[in-house]
Amino acid sequence: MLRKRRRRDRKPTNIFVGLAIICVVVGIAIVLGGKAKTIKANDSKAQKEIDEINKKIEYEKRRSEELDEYGKYVNTIPYVEEVARDVFGLVYPDEKLVVPNEN
Repeated sequence: MLRKRRRRDRKPTNIFVGLAIICVVVGIAIVLGGKAKTIKANDSKAQKEIDEINKKIEYEKRRSEELDEYGKYVNTIPYVEEVARDVFGLVYPDEKLVVPNEN
């Protein structure tokens, strides 16, 4: 009879322990679910920043190529002639300059 009594006493304890474990597991699942949403939101923000930075990199590469081409053009004779005419007003000795009258 003593053995039966001990078994009966253990059953409610086992039920409460089981319920406590289930509650803890459910609580952990809820907390991890909230953290997962936060991580996904941060991940999408980070991806947008990465895309923006990649666009800036592409823009700067194109700009760098344009500047390289301009640097090559600056070292040519036609550029030097253009600057001499526009900035300094120089002309070749055999060249005639026509200036319109402003009446």
